[in-house]
Amino acid sequence: MEVSVIIPAFNRRVALAACLGTLARQDYPAARWEAIVVDDGSSDGTREVADSWRAKMPLTVMASGCRRGSGPARNLGVRSARGSVLVFVDSDVLAPPWFLSAHMQNHER
Repeated sequence: MEVSVIIPAFNRRVALAACLGTLARQDYPAARWEAIVVDDGSSDGTREVADSWRAKMPLTVMASGCRRGSGPARNLGVRSARGSVLVFVDSDVLAPPWFLSAHMQNHER
């Protein structure tokens, strides 16, 4: 695993669905990256939306248990990350298909 994309989310089911939709279309090989969504105590179905993307991309969905904020949610994601490179995005980020490829090209330089 080369890249772990960590996404904290709190009551962002609509935005998260769009975010995950763009990540699912990355041109970077799926075997070389993972996404980790950390649900930070949502009550609007955010976790269920995230779970619905598991079959479409390399995705782990975690729950923080209660609302702690985006920083602690990111830290929880970091502890589960398997990638040597960590990429942090918010749940409303719409990544172009070359997002991870370009990121990794910059790391190789």
